[in-house]
Amino acid sequence: MRSRSIEEGSSSPRVEPGQVISAAYEIAVASATRGALDRRSLFDL
Repeated sequence: MRSRSIEEGSSSPRVEPGQVISAAYEIAVASATRGALDRRSLFDL
């Protein structure tokens, strides 16, 4: 990513839906992997 794009994003209050979707997807994947690891550790016990 370029610093110019970051500055433009911070200056403009609008947020592109693609960024929101990608962020939500990353959070969902992280939570899913975390849950899988928790289940795996419980089964290991």
